[in-house]
Amino acid sequence: MQNPGRRIVVILLLTLAAAGSVSAQLKPATYQAGQLAAVATETVVVDRFGITPQTLTRHPGPFLLCVRDRRGNSTEHFSLTLDSPSALGLVSLDTSPRKFHGAILVDLLPGKYRLRLINSPNLSVAIAIQ
Repeated sequence: MQNPGRRIVVILLLTLAAAGSVSAQLKPATYQAGQLAAVATETVVVDRFGITPQTLTRHPGPFLLCVRDRRGNSTEHFSLTLDSPSALGLVSLDTSPRKFHGAILVDLLPGKYRLRLINSPNLSVAIAIQ
């Protein structure tokens, strides 16, 4: 029996690989159709105590950014931006009480980024690609 979680990640990887780049800071993660690839995962958890981790430091290369909103009854919009106050979103994820987790494949150029929670502006994650 196949692991359904693995099937979802493979489908997600293939779908996102075809999506392409949305900004000069976001490189397309290139994989051939039907190819399985090992990709690192970084998980961000939001709960009633705050957000964990508060910082992520990575080397360049694609990774699966996963968010889990364990606050129960909240709807949230997560936006990955450059680390400046007026930066536009590069990619985004939404969570709700019925869909409390999400994931997106990203491949960022070296630099400083921030994962912002639009409905909870006091919470964010600093991401450094070095």
